[in-house]
Amino acid sequence: GVKPTYDLLSRGNVFPLSWSLDHIGFMTRTTQDAHIMLEALTGREKEWLPNVNAPKIGLLAGYFKENATEEVWQGFEKTAAKIWGEGADIETVTLPKSFNLVPDVHRVIMSVETAAVHEDMFKTRGDKYRSYMRGFIASGLLVPATAYLRAQRLRGIIIHDMRKLIEGFDCVICPSATDSAPEGLEWTGSPAFNSPWSLTGFPSITVPSSLTENGLPLGLQIIGTPYSEWELLGIAAWCEDKLEFGIRPIDPRGS
Repeated sequence: GVKPTYDLLSRGNVFPLSWSLDHIGFMTRTTQDAHIMLEALTGREKEWLPNVNAPKIGLLAGYFKENATEEVWQGFEKTAAKIWGEGADIETVTLPKSFNLVPDVHRVIMSVETAAVHEDMFKTRGDKYRSYMRGFIASGLLVPATAYLRAQRLRGIIIHDMRKLIEGFDCVICPSATDSAPEGLEWTGSPAFNSPWSLTGFPSITVPSSLTENGLPLGLQIIGTPYSEWELLGIAAWCEDKLEFGIRPIDPRGS
């Protein structure tokens, strides 16, 4: 899965949810397919150059370790150990203090912008919305303008601090989600490990890395500074090669 830098891909003709957080991304079978897709969507041709040198990687712990399930974090540590064993230079890094503000800042911005998008329709057809969405829009309508502006100012601080941290590495890594995929279609899982990159607008790429005991895939999320998509794809390809996960993983439960 590839989430490019904010606004790299046009959001035209896409119904918005939160205009300053919405990103256009895509999924492919392999990193090389993702390279082809990014070429097509950006209109730019780039030579396919998977990383030949082992990357220098910052491992994000703290917030991510605290919010991941034990199975997810253990899988992530095993993945990190494997690519370290293949030559990657990995250093565990401390997140800046401003990162602690990410959940609240993201929530304020998203609720206000979602409320602004849906306000007119919500007034006339509010009963058509699901209960969760009704509550979310209603909460956004109650947020003062000063709180929204303060959240945007804090967002700028978070972006500055995280960019400074990531610039010391080729990329940083974390799990792609707090848990494996939930059952059913009512809930897609917690966005806690994705919202930081929607808030900052930084590009992120996820490659499958391992399986849970139930046979569900876990992902390695690779994040870089703005407009580093091509370099990130090279790093992702290197990780993909070393992890040897494959397009069709073997189900540990048997056939």
